[in-house]
Amino acid sequence: ELMVCPVTTKGAQTRVVYLAKGEWYDFHTGKKLKGGQWLNIVTPLDILPIFVKAGRVIPRQPVMKYTDEKPAALITLDIFPGEAANFTLYEDDGKTLAYQTGDYSETVIHTNSDDKNLLVQIPKPTGNFISSKHNYELRIRVPSAPKEILENDEVITGNYNSKERILYIKTAALNNRGIIVSLKF
Repeated sequence: ELMVCPVTTKGAQTRVVYLAKGEWYDFHTGKKLKGGQWLNIVTPLDILPIFVKAGRVIPRQPVMKYTDEKPAALITLDIFPGEAANFTLYEDDGKTLAYQTGDYSETVIHTNSDDKNLLVQIPKPTGNFISSKHNYELRIRVPSAPKEILENDEVITGNYNSKERILYIKTAALNNRGIIVSLKF
């Protein structure tokens, strides 16, 4: 799902990698790549080559010095459209062993796309743990800006960066209710 290709040869400026069959994305440029082939990639010192299989979701949160330094008010979801996929976001208190007795929650995020539409479904978390309320920032790798963006059937705006090929959308709804974001191209 995620392939990290560190450069291990001193002074190397390129690296040969093999992408397994399927579609892949260059994590840094958003460029879509066909798998099942060897690629010779440029490897500048400041960029670690990373490739992501199409259809995957990678969650991130703000950097913290320790688990509960501050509430995670914004969860970022890097979305790489492709085949229909699910990703389970797991949350617990991060301090105790209460998760062993069922004190945790899960949010099963669904994505589905074709050439004309992309759908991201983020239901309310399920489970015994009550996570802190937060918004989501979706960072969706798409080749062009969509014609329409809806969040829970309401028209919203996003910020498309054509150089990065990333559409940035911050959800208005919090994680304590279901969120459906749909894009039309």
